[in-house]
Amino acid sequence: GGGGGFRGGGAGGGGGFDRGERAPLGPEQTGVVKFFNGARGFGFVTPDDGGADVFVHVSAVERAGLPPLEEGQKISFQTLPDPKGKGPKAVNLKMVE
Repeated sequence: GGGGGFRGGGAGGGGGFDRGERAPLGPEQTGVVKFFNGARGFGFVTPDDGGADVFVHVSAVERAGLPPLEEGQKISFQTLPDPKGKGPKAVNLKMVE
């Protein structure tokens, strides 16, 4: 048995920006966990498109309902600019088979 996870879907949305309250989300992309330190509560993911590593905070992992990330794991994510100015952070994490 076992069903395939589904791909596609998730398009649409757009429109209706909360005026300046929410930073614009980047497009969904996939990447591989470079490292994740559950004790310190953060890690990094290397995007498949070859961009710079993206910061992942443990709160994003918990919000996604995922177990702590492991090195080499494949995930999909979107990026949000980090208000502290250290580059983007990954949000809306999902496991990729």
